Amino acid sequence: MDFFLKGTDDVVKKVTLEHNKAHWLAIQEELKEWVQANWWRWKEEKPEWFSLAWQKQVPEGWIEDATERSREKGRRRSSVDKIKGVFGKGRV
Repeated sequence: MDFFLKGTDDVVKKVTLEHNKAHWLAIQEELKEWVQANWWRWKEEKPEWFSLAWQKQVPEGWIEDATERSREKGRRRSSVDKIKGVFGKGRV
């Protein structure tokens, strides 16, 4: 858990998932939020450690949840963009 809780960057924090789940179960929600908040950035930036092997260590369902949240944000943004188009920028 110290890798995650005391880690100052993704390279240190990612080590947490490389250990047995029993070692990080107590911080599972924080870890899940971190993965979900950064997943698409990692996919785009492709850091060296973000290998397929590492990605497979991410528990099932975490990424599907992140994908759904991303889609939901996209839907909200597109609605706001439509409103801005009708009323002009800065008025929404």
